Amino acid sequence: MVEKICIIPFRKAYEAKRTKRMAKSAKLVREYVARHMKMGIEDVRISAGVNHALSEHGAAKPPRRLKVKIVKGDSGIATAWLMDEQEKNAAVIKKLEEKKKAMEEKKKKAQAAKPAASKQAEKPKAQEAKAQPVQQAKPAEGNMAQKPMQAAKPQ
Repeated sequence: MVEKICIIPFRKAYEAKRTKRMAKSAKLVREYVARHMKMGIEDVRISAGVNHALSEHGAAKPPRRLKVKIVKGDSGIATAWLMDEQEKNAAVIKKLEEKKKAMEEKKKKAQAAKPAASKQAEKPKAQEAKAQPVQQAKPAEGNMAQKPMQAAKPQ
Protein backbone atom coordinates (compact mmCIF):
# COMPACT_ATOMS: atom_id res chain seq x y z
CA MET A 1 0.00 0.00 0.00
CA VAL A 2 1.46 3.33 -1.11
CA GLU A 3 0.38 6.70 0.30
CA LYS A 4 1.22 10.20 -0.92
CA ILE A 5 0.09 13.64 0.16
CA CYS A 6 -0.30 16.04 -2.76
CA ILE A 7 -1.66 19.49 -3.50
CA ILE A 8 -3.65 19.39 -6.73
CA PRO A 9 -3.84 22.73 -8.62
CA PHE A 10 -7.02 23.55 -10.53
CA ARG A 11 -5.87 26.50 -12.66
CA LYS A 12 -6.82 24.59 -15.83
CA ALA A 13 -10.36 24.17 -14.51
CA TYR A 14 -10.81 27.94 -14.66
CA GLU A 15 -9.99 27.90 -18.37
CA ALA A 16 -13.18 25.88 -18.99
CA LYS A 17 -16.66 27.36 -19.32
CA ARG A 18 -18.22 28.45 -16.06
CA THR A 19 -20.78 25.64 -16.03
CA LYS A 20 -18.19 22.93 -16.80
CA ARG A 21 -15.60 23.85 -14.16
CA MET A 22 -16.54 21.27 -11.53
CA ALA A 23 -16.55 18.42 -14.06
CA LYS A 24 -13.19 19.63 -15.36
CA SER A 25 -11.76 19.78 -11.83
CA ALA A 26 -12.91 16.18 -11.12
CA LYS A 27 -11.23 15.10 -14.34
CA LEU A 28 -8.06 16.95 -13.30
CA VAL A 29 -8.04 15.06 -9.98
CA ARG A 30 -8.24 11.73 -11.81
CA GLU A 31 -5.49 12.70 -14.27
CA TYR A 32 -3.22 14.00 -11.49
CA VAL A 33 -3.61 10.86 -9.38
CA ALA A 34 -3.11 8.59 -12.40
CA ARG A 35 0.05 10.45 -13.41
CA HIS A 36 1.60 10.45 -9.94
CA MET A 37 0.69 6.86 -9.08
CA LYS A 38 1.65 5.58 -12.57
CA MET A 39 -1.65 3.96 -13.47
CA GLY A 40 -4.64 4.37 -15.77
CA ILE A 41 -7.42 6.90 -15.18
CA GLU A 42 -10.02 4.09 -14.96
CA ASP A 43 -8.30 2.77 -11.78
CA VAL A 44 -8.69 6.05 -9.87
CA ARG A 45 -11.48 6.69 -7.35
CA ILE A 46 -12.48 10.02 -5.81
CA SER A 47 -13.80 9.94 -2.25
CA ALA A 48 -17.01 11.65 -1.18
CA GLY A 49 -15.03 14.26 0.79
CA VAL A 50 -13.03 15.33 -2.27
CA ASN A 51 -16.19 15.42 -4.36
CA HIS A 52 -17.92 17.55 -1.72
CA ALA A 53 -14.92 19.91 -1.54
CA LEU A 54 -15.01 20.37 -5.33
CA SER A 55 -18.72 21.25 -5.37
CA GLU A 56 -18.86 23.13 -2.06
CA HIS A 57 -19.18 26.60 -3.64
CA GLY A 58 -21.09 25.43 -6.69
CA ALA A 59 -20.13 24.12 -10.11
CA ALA A 60 -18.85 27.51 -11.28
CA LYS A 61 -16.35 28.03 -8.45
CA PRO A 62 -14.24 24.98 -7.58
CA PRO A 63 -11.30 25.58 -5.22
CA ARG A 64 -8.02 26.86 -6.68
CA ARG A 65 -6.11 23.94 -5.13
CA LEU A 66 -6.88 20.97 -2.92
CA LYS A 67 -4.70 19.00 -0.51
CA VAL A 68 -5.41 15.27 -0.84
CA LYS A 69 -4.04 11.99 0.42
CA ILE A 70 -3.63 9.43 -2.36
CA VAL A 71 -3.75 5.78 -1.30
CA LYS A 72 -2.91 3.01 -3.76
CA GLY A 73 -4.16 -0.35 -2.48
CA ASP A 74 -2.96 -3.86 -3.20
CA SER A 75 -5.82 -4.31 -5.65
CA GLY A 76 -4.30 -1.68 -7.97
CA ILE A 77 -6.95 0.97 -7.33
CA ALA A 78 -5.91 4.44 -6.14
CA THR A 79 -8.27 6.58 -4.07
CA ALA A 80 -7.99 10.33 -3.52
CA TRP A 81 -9.06 11.20 0.04
CA LEU A 82 -9.41 14.64 1.54
CA MET A 83 -6.82 15.16 4.28
CA ASP A 84 -7.95 13.47 7.55
CA GLU A 85 -11.10 12.15 5.87
CA GLN A 86 -10.14 8.50 6.39
CA GLU A 87 -9.53 9.02 10.11
CA LYS A 88 -12.81 10.90 10.53
CA ASN A 89 -14.70 8.16 8.68
CA ALA A 90 -13.08 5.49 10.86
CA ALA A 91 -14.04 7.38 14.03
CA VAL A 92 -17.64 7.83 12.86
CA ILE A 93 -17.94 4.17 11.90
CA LYS A 94 -16.53 3.08 15.25
CA LYS A 95 -19.01 5.32 17.08
CA LEU A 96 -21.93 3.93 15.07
CA GLU A 97 -20.87 0.35 15.80
CA GLU A 98 -20.72 1.11 19.54
CA LYS A 99 -24.24 2.56 19.44
CA LYS A 100 -25.48 -0.47 17.52
CA LYS A 101 -23.98 -2.87 20.09
CA ALA A 102 -25.53 -0.87 22.94
CA MET A 103 -28.96 -1.02 21.27
CA GLU A 104 -28.64 -4.80 20.74
CA GLU A 105 -27.74 -5.33 24.40
CA LYS A 106 -30.71 -3.20 25.42
CA LYS A 107 -33.05 -5.28 23.24
CA LYS A 108 -31.69 -8.53 24.69
CA LYS A 109 -32.28 -7.29 28.23
CA ALA A 110 -35.82 -6.24 27.34
CA GLN A 111 -36.54 -9.62 25.72
CA ALA A 112 -35.13 -11.46 28.74
CA ALA A 113 -37.42 -9.50 31.07
CA LYS A 114 -40.45 -9.85 28.81
CA PRO A 115 -40.83 -13.69 28.90
CA ALA A 116 -40.68 -13.76 32.70
CA ALA A 117 -43.50 -11.21 32.93
CA SER A 118 -45.58 -12.96 30.28
CA LYS A 119 -45.29 -16.35 32.05
CA GLN A 120 -46.67 -14.83 35.23
CA ALA A 121 -49.59 -13.34 33.30
CA GLU A 122 -50.34 -16.68 31.57
CA LYS A 123 -50.70 -18.66 34.83
CA PRO A 124 -53.93 -16.96 36.04
CA LYS A 125 -55.47 -17.29 32.56
CA ALA A 126 -54.71 -21.01 32.50
CA GLN A 127 -56.26 -21.47 35.96
CA GLU A 128 -59.45 -19.62 34.87
CA ALA A 129 -59.76 -21.81 31.80
CA LYS A 130 -59.55 -24.98 33.94
CA ALA A 131 -62.16 -23.69 36.40
CA GLN A 132 -64.84 -22.96 33.77
CA PRO A 133 -66.40 -25.99 32.07
CA VAL A 134 -66.54 -25.94 28.31
CA GLN A 135 -70.05 -25.33 26.95
CA GLN A 136 -71.03 -27.30 23.89
CA ALA A 137 -73.25 -25.82 21.21
CA LYS A 138 -76.74 -27.33 21.03
CA PRO A 139 -77.81 -28.69 17.66
CA ALA A 140 -80.52 -26.69 15.89
CA GLU A 141 -84.07 -28.03 16.08
CA GLY A 142 -85.02 -28.91 12.55
CA ASN A 143 -84.71 -26.92 9.44
CA MET A 144 -86.52 -23.61 9.19
CA ALA A 145 -87.29 -24.15 5.49
CA GLN A 146 -89.35 -27.29 6.27
CA LYS A 147 -91.79 -25.62 8.68
CA PRO A 148 -94.38 -23.35 7.11
CA MET A 149 -94.79 -20.00 8.78
CA GLN A 150 -98.12 -19.31 10.40
CA ALA A 151 -99.71 -15.96 9.97
CA ALA A 152 -100.78 -14.08 13.05
CA LYS A 153 -104.51 -14.29 13.73
CA PRO A 154 -106.36 -11.03 14.17
CA GLN A 155 -108.44 -10.75 17.35
